[in-house]
Amino acid sequence: MILLLTIFLGCQEADPCAAMCSIATRRLGGCMEGDGLIWEDAGYDGPRDFFHSCETWAWVSRKLETDAGTPGATNKTCEDWESLLEDEHFACEDFFALDWNSTP
Repeated sequence: MILLLTIFLGCQEADPCAAMCSIATRRLGGCMEGDGLIWEDAGYDGPRDFFHSCETWAWVSRKLETDAGTPGATNKTCEDWESLLEDEHFACEDFFALDWNSTP
């Protein structure tokens, strides 16, 4: 039974939004550090608080897309944003250009 559970869990796809949120947390932290800011200046208790707000954004976006009948749009947005955040030419201004209020 445990072997089957392990196999099943190993076959699940990684959540692209969790990966993007992790990178976004790191990037935002770096941008704030470069500007001499702390997480509270951005309205968060810390990096964990921002990460959880990012995950909440993904959850709400997925719920809205399911209700609209367009599944997959949030994952695509997370993949696109992850690529942007990992780009070697990424600048802090690029982070603030992400529209966190939009729905995929």
